[in-house]
Amino acid sequence: DRVRAGNYPTRPDEVTGDDWGKVYIPEGAPGRVPLPEFTLICDYVASGGGFGDPLDREPEAVARDAKSGATSMEIARKIYGVVIDPDSFSVDILRTEALRREIQEQRLKAGKLLRSSTRPKDEGRAWKRQIRIHEYLEIAQNGGERLIRCIRCGYFFCRPEENYKHYSLKRIVGLDQIAVRPLPSQEPYLGRYHEYICPGCGTLLQVDVFCPALGGEEDLWDLRIDLP
Repeated sequence: DRVRAGNYPTRPDEVTGDDWGKVYIPEGAPGRVPLPEFTLICDYVASGGGFGDPLDREPEAVARDAKSGATSMEIARKIYGVVIDPDSFSVDILRTEALRREIQEQRLKAGKLLRSSTRPKDEGRAWKRQIRIHEYLEIAQNGGERLIRCIRCGYFFCRPEENYKHYSLKRIVGLDQIAVRPLPSQEPYLGRYHEYICPGCGTLLQVDVFCPALGGEEDLWDLRIDLP
């Protein structure tokens, strides 16, 4: 009933004491944990979820999230590049525009180019979109040649049968740099963010969460194209 009424903890310090019963934090990363019926699971995760580049989000929408508590003023500034007045929750448009340009410039400076762009044989001829495959990427065609390119700035990445991430700027960000609070167990974050950025315009194309201790595909090839 308490959860149904919207009365549930959103921070680790809210589950102290006897209000929510016994608090149990599993050690390590167990595969399965048996839980009694009606157990409330609090999973504090700093993820790279979301659709599109955070800098594209309407500043007013970010301000509404900050006012409702869905996001913090710090994240509004650091991730969305939005400057908000802490009293009125109004957006400072000029400072927001300047901050967003600064964040894009930082991406271009801090990102590491994994591989050089696959330049087209003839850049002077007309390239036409064959299919849009991503919020910011498309497959462009020029005669028999096909390449993945940025919709915004026209930067060519690679052939469709390759992983575009290998031709992006890559920036690694530790979760402790983004998370507002430590894990409930006080253990260090094991994962990290892998940001993939367009080398031409600084647009954030993708954010993956990668945990080196667990292994796996570091630059996850999550967009595989099979064209006739």
